Amino acid sequence: MSKSFESERGMINEWLKHYDVVYKDWMMDLNITNKGITELPLYFGNCFENLTRLDCYGNKLIDLPDSVGQLSSLNYLSLYKNQIKEIPDCVCNSLLSIYYTLIITK
Repeated sequence: MSKSFESERGMINEWLKHYDVVYKDWMMDLNITNKGITELPLYFGNCFENLTRLDCYGNKLIDLPDSVGQLSSLNYLSLYKNQIKEIPDCVCNSLLSIYYTLIITK
């Protein structure tokens, strides 16, 4: 693994720890529901190659970083009860085959 990846992984672990979330490399699900999260780190999608399920229900997200499109194993994404108005094209194009829940609010 590159130093850059290790550095990003360390920053992600610190970010998760701030929200009282533990994630191990072997885990396939990440549940970050109802944590008051306003944004995901820009490099978020670079650090979870095995992630198949990402549940972000009930946060305050307003957008997603482009790197979420790099979650190649993802098959479930929940963005319900956030403040996201639209999914970025780069994320939509790479996640076309997944099931995701999203409520667009005005």
